[in-house]
Amino acid sequence: MPIPKRPSAAFPVGAQTTERIETSAKQTVDSWDAMKPRGHFIGLYGVGGAGKTTLAAMLPGKTLFIDLEGSLKIIKGNLDALGLTANITPKFIRFDPKAPAAAWNDLTAFLKSDAAMGYDNVVIDSFTRAQEYAASNCMESIPGDSATIKQSLEQWTYGKGAQIVYDKFVPIYPLIDNILDSGANVCAICHDNVLRMANPDGGDFIQHQPHLVQGEKGKAPGRDKYQQTVDHLLFLAADITVEKGKAKGGMTRTLYTGGIASMMAKSRTAQGMAIEVPVDGVFDWGQIIH
Repeated sequence: MPIPKRPSAAFPVGAQTTERIETSAKQTVDSWDAMKPRGHFIGLYGVGGAGKTTLAAMLPGKTLFIDLEGSLKIIKGNLDALGLTANITPKFIRFDPKAPAAAWNDLTAFLKSDAAMGYDNVVIDSFTRAQEYAASNCMESIPGDSATIKQSLEQWTYGKGAQIVYDKFVPIYPLIDNILDSGANVCAICHDNVLRMANPDGGDFIQHQPHLVQGEKGKAPGRDKYQQTVDHLLFLAADITVEKGKAKGGMTRTLYTGGIASMMAKSRTAQGMAIEVPVDGVFDWGQIIH
């Protein structure tokens, strides 16, 4: 004999509900023809002095260059010699120690504005400095454990500082998405950080990685977010040879589009390539962006 089902406590036997169950909207699929062109999200990082800023300035078409580090003014002569300045529109956003929260607010407000639209490329130089702006904004705008303004991220207890910075910084990605959806490429330049990596398959190793906040045990995954979100994570190396324990630097530079043990890199369109970057000429971005 089957066991009778127990009446619902919310709707006793004989009770009626007036709740109306709404049907979901009709779902459809998309076609290839309906797709709008979207720009490439380029993550570019590498050792100091390798030429990241100059390489980003070589992107084809009209480029809006958001300069947070003053690099353009230093290399303007080189850009003139390469015939690049005519295609570059600079936007300078500076950090003011008297108003430490302002730089981050200025950057995000600009990225939201129409002034950031209408270009073929938007370069942020650098993403690492933008994160520092976000950190300064945190210390100025988020009360600490004692409801006082913090002078250092380390003053938040229990390692909260990294997570607070990550939470402040991560809303920059939807702003970048809006620019990408307009058809423009976005190049976010990062500084380089060399870290020891745990290897579950064998011995640990040293690896070049983008310099962004990364907490422990999966918390504050700033570097992971960057690596996973960009369409291309490109490592620019100033080539070095080592003989008998002594390093010798050459005049060549290489752009890596695929990860190996010593560096993080990837590309959706040019996987596993090592491309020579000319020292005195213009790099052909068509090898990657196509």
